[in-house]
Amino acid sequence: MNTKDMIAIKEVCELLEMPEEIIRFSLQESHPDDFDSLKEISFAEFETLAQVLKQKAEQENNGQVAAIAPSTNNTLPVPEQQKIINGALNALTEFAGNYTLTIDKITWEQRDFLKLDFKRAIAKIYI
Repeated sequence: MNTKDMIAIKEVCELLEMPEEIIRFSLQESHPDDFDSLKEISFAEFETLAQVLKQKAEQENNGQVAAIAPSTNNTLPVPEQQKIINGALNALTEFAGNYTLTIDKITWEQRDFLKLDFKRAIAKIYI
């Protein structure tokens, strides 16, 4: 996969305002051999993770529980999306006593990709 289609785990944590342990644990099912040392993931994986966390936060906010399904608008195959969904839900359960998921912590939007690409472009100019 092309490096420009990837996002660093550190950037994922910053954009989602979440601890690295939760992000890595969320990726355990989709990256069983290297989730603990993974440096980056694809934008499609990031989008899946961000969407599941956002949906879960909305559910917790309004007190409703519903199944979270893979997106038909994502380039990631449905089975891979399902692994990330399952991993994220397991991570949230595992860290439930230590971390509270709220909507304001899930600030990712499509425009954040544009900001991220712009920052990378500027960084390349000065390197």
